[in-house]
Amino acid sequence: MKIKELSGQAAHLINLNNINVIMGRNGAGKSRFLRDIDQVTSQNMQLYNVRYVSPERAGSFKRDGNVLTNMSNDPTWLRQVRSVNQASNFKAASAMLFREAETLYLRRLASTPEIRMDTTRNFDTDRLSKVNQLLTNISLEMGAADFEFRSLADGQIVSPDQISSGESEAVALAAEILYFFDTIDPSKFNVLLLDEPDVHLHPDLQARLGKLIIAMLEEFSDHAESIAICLLNRPGIAGGPNS
Repeated sequence: MKIKELSGQAAHLINLNNINVIMGRNGAGKSRFLRDIDQVTSQNMQLYNVRYVSPERAGSFKRDGNVLTNMSNDPTWLRQVRSVNQASNFKAASAMLFREAETLYLRRLASTPEIRMDTTRNFDTDRLSKVNQLLTNISLEMGAADFEFRSLADGQIVSPDQISSGESEAVALAAEILYFFDTIDPSKFNVLLLDEPDVHLHPDLQARLGKLIIAMLEEFSDHAESIAICLLNRPGIAGGPNS
């Protein structure tokens, strides 16, 4: 690893690996621990590319004009509204980031000859399919104007606010993870801080989310020394420190 430890004002995370699982009892200050690291490291933008994903992820996975305006007018807005346990309109922002991730992926595809020449590589196979591996009753598809959910039972379009909490949570987290990887800066140390990604997720979904992270690390293996993912899990969830 290019960097072996991360520090905040009080927090200190050592022996970094690509995937690091942080455990602690309820009320121990785990979220404050991650936000402390985020606040300090994000001040050094020449060295770090840091994203923090808050634990209570509210809203629906659909684009929102107000969220787009806030994100466009103030580059720090998203960090500010997510620096709390309960982030309103979290999933609306995730939907915006996923659309941006599509653009970033297509640009990388166009500028990388070895990927462009592989006819099996496209946004559907490399990104949408990974999201859909988390879902069992619906699929996320590219519609005429935006992404849309479709029922696997009858093929009907499903409104984002009508899908289950687990599916909504999984899609938003997948969007955040994919956006993080598609915005990796090889010249910096890239850190993804996932605060309780297991919330609202069945153990099967937790396992699928882990597989998504591993698959993305494999895709970006050339930059492995510059990537650290830190997951904060509740007590009782499988895992261990710096696994």
